[in-house]
Amino acid sequence: NFNFLIKSNVCKGKPNPLLLILVLSKAENARQRHAIRSTYGSVVRDVNLVFLFGKTNSSEMESLVQKEADVFGDIVQADFVESYYNLTYKVLMGFKWVKHFCPGAINIMKADEDTFMDIPRLTNIMASTDMTNIIYGHFHFADDVDRKVEKTKVVMEAFPFKYYLPHVKGNMYFMSKTLAFQILELSEYFPYVNIEDAHITGTL
Repeated sequence: NFNFLIKSNVCKGKPNPLLLILVLSKAENARQRHAIRSTYGSVVRDVNLVFLFGKTNSSEMESLVQKEADVFGDIVQADFVESYYNLTYKVLMGFKWVKHFCPGAINIMKADEDTFMDIPRLTNIMASTDMTNIIYGHFHFADDVDRKVEKTKVVMEAFPFKYYLPHVKGNMYFMSKTLAFQILELSEYFPYVNIEDAHITGTL
């Protein structure tokens, strides 16, 4: 469980966007956020965007994050530690924020900050497709589960199988709000798996 440190009111002026984009970011990557705000993040019709953060160990960096949040109003931060291991928490935190602070959003996209996309084309797909039980993204089938490399290893207690379930890769995927909320609820009943895309879009 976690608490929000910065909540963002980005949906106050646009409470029912066709698409709400959740960009996973790090405090030190201000340049990437600037690039996103000045490119696909500047698409304002039917689209809202927020950047998701964990908590850093630097009071100076935390101060800079708060200042950036005050200026742009598009930052959401929770009190878990910023780390690769916690990426699954970060996505679930984004879903939780949507549930409490932007429940009128129709579709939700998760994106990495180094991924750029054609937002008008994607929103056209959403507007013309039944998104009820669909996750759009780059499909992967039966990837090996890593047990050795420290950054990406998964313990047997969390996921005791040799291969991940079919899933979409984590650089970008989108789904309906309803499906995201179902995933958020299901996450409470499954062991935590630190490989975000395989867990969020496969196991859950």
